[in-house]
Amino acid sequence: MKESVIRKIIKEELIKKNKQLNENAYSTNIFTTEVTGLEVDLNFDTAELFGLDNNTNYDTSAVLTVKWGVEMEMREWGVKSIYTIIHSVEGGILVNEWTDDRDIEHEFSLEELALLNKAKWGRANWEIEDNIEVDSGTIQVENVELDFRKGIIFVT
Repeated sequence: MKESVIRKIIKEELIKKNKQLNENAYSTNIFTTEVTGLEVDLNFDTAELFGLDNNTNYDTSAVLTVKWGVEMEMREWGVKSIYTIIHSVEGGILVNEWTDDRDIEHEFSLEELALLNKAKWGRANWEIEDNIEVDSGTIQVENVELDFRKGIIFVT
């Protein structure tokens, strides 16, 4: 009789341990990083998209918020893999146009830029590419690049 009680206790402990291992198999941490002051390169086609011509003086900046996470796939022997996942990129860009007699600011959200992209190049949505790298044990968002022609947001 004692053996069956001991076996039952062992079985329950093994079930608890396996359940805990399964629950801890993935661990996700979510971060929100604001990336500001980015210069946005506008080639001629993109400048034309904003209604700017070759004789227009302008500069650009962006304020973007990246929601991203780090996911660790774990096993009983340790960490199998570490992944980064971009959940969303929000915000927009500011185009400051100036001439001798006027100074005009144009603000565009990423949603508005997607509509402009659709009108110009047929791309209605942004595709997000996650290029975040682990550098000496550090994982962070360092830069965001907008490729208007391809409709891709590169997060590095």
